[in-house]
Amino acid sequence: MIRVSVNAEVYYNQAGYAGNKLRDYDVGEAVEQIMELPESDTKKSEMQSMSGAFLEPNNHSRLYGALFMSISKFIISDLTLTVNGILNFNHRCAVISTGLQYRNLHNFSLGFLVNAIVGPEESEYTLFDDAASLRLTAGVSF
Repeated sequence: MIRVSVNAEVYYNQAGYAGNKLRDYDVGEAVEQIMELPESDTKKSEMQSMSGAFLEPNNHSRLYGALFMSISKFIISDLTLTVNGILNFNHRCAVISTGLQYRNLHNFSLGFLVNAIVGPEESEYTLFDDAASLRLTAGVSF
């Protein structure tokens, strides 16, 4: 029997910024300047740690939404399909991920996850120009 699980969430952050502070404060240009510094420069590591506090993921805007879906026993009994999405309503951007996970009776697993980033420039998820990423996994549990 196929098992489908669907969860939806909405997060309202009253303390969050209603607009787009990345665009309003030209954060994209500042990040580019930081990334151009040589790796050995101590200013680069200091500025990266400071920007981490300013750019806390999924917490600096006011309204977020998420959808998580999982279909177990997809095609075969040992395969699970997942489709997930996180949306920043203020910036109109999202991270959409989908993947397959194979796990057999001997605790051997193989999987992959594809993340796609959509939205306008200088939004929370598009700031670093990462349009997509792929993660491959393999493991044995004992």
